[in-house]
Amino acid sequence: MHRNTRRFAALLLLTLSAACGSDGYQPITMQPPPPPPPPSARDGLWTVSGAPSGILQFAPELLTVAGNHEPTNSLRTTSANLLVSMGIAFDETGSLWISSQDDAKLLRLSPERLGQNTNSAASVIISANQGSLNQPAGIAFDATHHLWVANRGNGTLVRYDQGQLDGSGTPVPTVTISGVGRPTGLAFDAAGALWVSDNQANTLVKYAPAQLRATGTPEPEVVVNDLANRLVNPAGLAFDAAGNLWVANTGNQRVLRFTPTQLAPGAQPTAGVALRSDDASLPDPIGLAVDKNGALWVMNVSGALEQFAPAQLSRAAAPTPTTTIHLPGFNLLLGLAFWPLPAGLPLR
Repeated sequence: MHRNTRRFAALLLLTLSAACGSDGYQPITMQPPPPPPPPSARDGLWTVSGAPSGILQFAPELLTVAGNHEPTNSLRTTSANLLVSMGIAFDETGSLWISSQDDAKLLRLSPERLGQNTNSAASVIISANQGSLNQPAGIAFDATHHLWVANRGNGTLVRYDQGQLDGSGTPVPTVTISGVGRPTGLAFDAAGALWVSDNQANTLVKYAPAQLRATGTPEPEVVVNDLANRLVNPAGLAFDAAGNLWVANTGNQRVLRFTPTQLAPGAQPTAGVALRSDDASLPDPIGLAVDKNGALWVMNVSGALEQFAPAQLSRAAAPTPTTTIHLPGFNLLLGLAFWPLPAGLPLR
């Protein structure tokens, strides 16, 4: 070995020995895994009360206990009257969006404002611009974070792009779909198609992703009719992880399930499962949400919040809810939204 090479090797060995100890060995200390992040103050299930006006939160621990409960958090806002608010949805940042039908507004409450159990002005207020908002009902976010709104007053679906939602104002929607009837509830499926309930025509319709790219009056790709009076005043919609569409029928006290096969173009769908009232449950279902475990949550207009476990959702029956929470003193409760957004479910 060349003298300089030997000298370099010796110096390198001495350096490593000094760093590692006299025996050249340095024990490796196993570090424990980092603790899970603490739960957010806004975690849980959210809804809106019309009387009295308020934005209500149910923390995860509260959702496991049946009975009469005060909500974990009750926010008041001066930004809208919220007497009728079918639309409620979280965006990807954890801000809560709400539609207010009576005064034609969209509200955004930022995450830091959701932890305040007090009066809170909205972070962003979107107001009407020549019919852009007309009795806004259901709202839903698509996979690219555009916000869609169902306008019951003029029969339109409108899309606001992300940049239009950064600040208060009266933006003109990027896309307007007209001729929709009386759209009520909205939900996106996993393929990006938009499903719409009409609680006066007693229909469900589907708009394919390509039909949502530009303003117009496209014919829906799928129309589900009243099914011999089985669809009666359909309102809230929710997809589960298997792609089943759940529909709240306010008019006949039932919640229906449609499988992906039943909803395919050209199919003659018949609801495969109907959860029906047993005179104690499902008195007037209107809002729906699926949680991270696959349980279905149903909000009744009268203020009862009910949970049905996954095992109860596989057959037509009148099941007893696994959990029923009553909200004394709150009425006109409609939409539901979970935070964090449940994994594996389409955005809605």
